[in-house]
Amino acid sequence: MKILILANNCKWKTWDKKIQELKDWWIPEINLDVTLEHTDFKNIPWVEYTNTEGKKYMGIDPAWYDTNISYPGLVGGYDAVIFTVAEKDWSDKTVEGWNTTNNYGIHEIQILGRENAKYNFNGVKYNGDQWFNIARHELSHAIYRSRGIVDNTHKYWAVGNLEAIKKELQGGFIGHSWVTYFRNLLTPVQGYKYFNQNEIEGLKPELCEMLDKARGLAGIPFHLNSTLRSPEKNAEVGGVKDSAHTRGEAVDIRCRNSSERFIMKKALYDVGFKRIGHGKTFIHADIAKDKPQNVEWDY
Repeated sequence: MKILILANNCKWKTWDKKIQELKDWWIPEINLDVTLEHTDFKNIPWVEYTNTEGKKYMGIDPAWYDTNISYPGLVGGYDAVIFTVAEKDWSDKTVEGWNTTNNYGIHEIQILGRENAKYNFNGVKYNGDQWFNIARHELSHAIYRSRGIVDNTHKYWAVGNLEAIKKELQGGFIGHSWVTYFRNLLTPVQGYKYFNQNEIEGLKPELCEMLDKARGLAGIPFHLNSTLRSPEKNAEVGGVKDSAHTRGEAVDIRCRNSSERFIMKKALYDVGFKRIGHGKTFIHADIAKDKPQNVEWDY
């Protein structure tokens, strides 16, 4: 698994030790090929995120991250990038790391950079410093997501059983075979320019084709906040009983301002979407044929 670490104003003498510790911990389940580079970005923009538990935090603006950190010319050939930001430049100290995936399929990790800080997770103390623990924690999320299986990172971290994570993620994929599998999942599906398999898993092909065309017309990233949902997940998030999400016929696309909303909606209409809803932070688009057509609604 190829990892690019970008250390932003974190010129630590302990980098070699940290990287070796991270590599040693994942072996033999996963072999990490790590490259370290230094950056000095200033005035990094921050936006509000909502985590899987519904809590709101501040994180690096994903559009800025896509443009400045994980653009193809820099991260081509890497499976994940770990952007480590000096504490003085980190906006929200209540959260120490984030993990997302952009439209190039690269896992985008951001970490609060503290060189020698101790670490605990919900009161459970761990050996090793803060950076090492956050890095292996966020890589765990990334690998679970790429495997397409239930992400048990927090379940096992809460009880201090990290070996269970490695056992679940071993799955017979060791060394080069794992790297090949991982990259195959991150590579955009043949025929789709902007979306990888993990992002569109379970969606109807006709929906994916329309989304891919709309993304090309819009010229801005389409981050899919919600795609296929199980009936249980749909009920949990307050979706309607017969939601198109449960049939792989709908997506919610992140939208941060009126300018993005205008561009995205125009592109969606231009490729033939006939059902579009919009909320303050997202746009819903679906292809359900059994529901009213040529409609638009507010959430």
